[in-house]
Amino acid sequence: MTIKPWNDCLVKGQSVWDDCFNQGQLGPVPLRIITYGAEWENELPEWALAFRVPTAARIKMLRDVPENLDKKLPPPDSDLWKRAQEYLELPENSSNTPVAAPDDWMEGDFKPWYNIEQKFKRLLRFKHPEPGTAFTYEEWKTNRHNDKAIIDIVRHRIDWHPIHRPFNPVTPPHTPYTISLQDSFRKQGLQIIVKIENIELTPQNPTYTNDSWQLDGQLNEHIAAVAVFAYDVLNITSPKISFRQNTALASVFYQIAEEKYTTGDYSMVNCRAHRCGKSYPEELWAIGRILGFENPWHLTSDHHDMLSYQDIGSVSTLPGRLITFPSVLEYRVDLFQLLDTTIPGHYRSIKMYLIDPHYRICSTRNVPPQQHHWWTQEVGKELSSAGLPAELVDEISRRTDDWPMGMEEARQHRHNLNREHIWNEMSRFS
Repeated sequence: MTIKPWNDCLVKGQSVWDDCFNQGQLGPVPLRIITYGAEWENELPEWALAFRVPTAARIKMLRDVPENLDKKLPPPDSDLWKRAQEYLELPENSSNTPVAAPDDWMEGDFKPWYNIEQKFKRLLRFKHPEPGTAFTYEEWKTNRHNDKAIIDIVRHRIDWHPIHRPFNPVTPPHTPYTISLQDSFRKQGLQIIVKIENIELTPQNPTYTNDSWQLDGQLNEHIAAVAVFAYDVLNITSPKISFRQNTALASVFYQIAEEKYTTGDYSMVNCRAHRCGKSYPEELWAIGRILGFENPWHLTSDHHDMLSYQDIGSVSTLPGRLITFPSVLEYRVDLFQLLDTTIPGHYRSIKMYLIDPHYRICSTRNVPPQQHHWWTQEVGKELSSAGLPAELVDEISRRTDDWPMGMEEARQHRHNLNREHIWNEMSRFS
């Protein structure tokens, strides 16, 4: 039941994973949308720069380039004033209704530019990437876009100091692959850890909340994939599992603050029209939102304060639905509560963890179950079949007490194991 879905979601390891300059794709299927920058709507029109007259204070502090020092506003009969008026009246906030331009926007030398600048800042926004820029919609639909990026990766940086290696990112073409666990590991078999989860809600405790994300397993457990099957859901709102992924993306490969890596010179007051309003924070924020980052400011591998996470989304865990995913995704069961708060409800599921089949870990194949009552039953059968009197078999059972392991000792082992997992989780954030 879980083998085929695991085949579809498992990620093969590659020898180049630790090379940050290799920006190739992982996973069995190619990405449908690739971008290394943001596309913008409502950029400042080129004609609007005619109103960007330097202030006396900026001229005094030599903050403007020489060719701007004697710059004047367009003459009163210039059609630029009409265009500026129409620009200031453009609808805002996704509305179709024109807005009124300020009554005094034409007064003085600096109000025209001030009002135009404030207007385009309200209009400027990024848009999510769509086919049609670097390739056609038909090429994208039929998967013939050959790994093209809508906005290409940065290939050269003048601000890069090659202490150890030159700036040379590579984007090798994606090579699709298929995985067939049932064929590749039929002889040796698969190892699976099974965990039963039971969440009970009562009228006294009607809500389940969970703020902690899980990345199951430790290094010695070699968990490669997870399957979740909700088999009994009663009197609760629709439960969901949310996913996120720790993704460290180096901002040096992204089209952010292009002057920094092309000319090394950027002036917020004298930039070109299409660059107005696009400071480093704005572009970083836009790309972070496009890529689904929980906190767009973490779009850099140099951010050491917190781990950077991409939000993947959520899936409803309906009864009878099997959800499988690779063990590179963190997940959590989202908040749910009783539908009828006068009677109890519950959420019960089975989790199956696939051990990387290239490894063999210690299991019940090597160490038999340690429950005393199981051991007693099996030993009793063996001794009875060997002709030992029943009273001696009972005496052996009585004298062995809880050996090989009693319930209290088992609970203590489980407690220690859970503590180890908690410390393992904490160590990822330290």
